[in-house]
Amino acid sequence: GVVISGPSGVGKGTIIKAVLLARPDFELSISYCTRKPREYEKEGVDYFFSSSSSFKKMVASHQFIEWAEVHENCYGTPVSVMDKIEKGQKILFEVDVQGAKKLIALFAEKNTPLLSIFLTPPSAEILSTRLVGRGTENSDSMSIRLKNANKEMEDSTTFNEVIVNDRIDETV
Repeated sequence: GVVISGPSGVGKGTIIKAVLLARPDFELSISYCTRKPREYEKEGVDYFFSSSSSFKKMVASHQFIEWAEVHENCYGTPVSVMDKIEKGQKILFEVDVQGAKKLIALFAEKNTPLLSIFLTPPSAEILSTRLVGRGTENSDSMSIRLKNANKEMEDSTTFNEVIVNDRIDETV
């Protein structure tokens, strides 16, 4: 498996779409989340969108290999992904830093190979510009995401690789 993580707005989704085109032997792990879909997101393609109560029931019944509350919403990776990995499927994970750290520990515990990549922006200013340009955040959620980005940058040493996402083609 390969984990790609980094702060909101760093370009994880863009990079992952390009990698999946270049590497059709990989499959994207689709997470569950409790936030509302953005207008371009599709159920079962980008995420499985869930109510908070349904998500909590799934947590209680151990249906996630990892889950976390991020930016006031919950995200989780379904157990079924590990079945695919055990059968030899190459899986690409797009997860927040909390989820990545849990996956890194889980894969180490299972003695299963995992490449972990932390994407970082060229600067805090560029990250802020990307979030604003995305047009998906109100001022409160923008503030939360930028504050969390600073904390997440400190965790980059947990990953096998740190890549500055300055130019998409070079990053891919």
